[in-house]
Amino acid sequence: MFTIAPQIKTALSALGGWLWALYAPVFPYAGVCVFLVLVDGWTAWNLRRRLRRRSGRRPRRAKFSSAALGRVVAAVTRVNVGLLAASLVQGVILEGTEMLPVDLLKLTAALICFWQLLSILENEATASGAAWARIARRYLADKASRRLKSGD
Repeated sequence: MFTIAPQIKTALSALGGWLWALYAPVFPYAGVCVFLVLVDGWTAWNLRRRLRRRSGRRPRRAKFSSAALGRVVAAVTRVNVGLLAASLVQGVILEGTEMLPVDLLKLTAALICFWQLLSILENEATASGAAWARIARRYLADKASRRLKSGD
């Protein structure tokens, strides 16, 4: 009797292997970038609690809202897609050419890390009374007005 299960199993295994081979060069860089996205989400959560405390409203319980989790998951997805796209451009389009003397995957990961570190610094500097925060607010975006407008 002919069964389709072995063919489906083989096709799914081949697809999984192809996806792993595609994502394997991205994995170490994605780990660092995803860690920074998670730290950024945590500092944004702390900023929201600081702003609520400062405005006189009682901070909510220590829980992460589903909307905030959705923003973190969307950022992790964007980071992974961006790194995967950089890897594919480097490996498929620019392979064998000397047009770009820098590794595009490393450059993209460095830019994402810089972007996340800047966001972390903005979160920590906003609504902080520390001396370093007053100096940093001269050069960084103040996220307090954006948070207060959105009602967080």
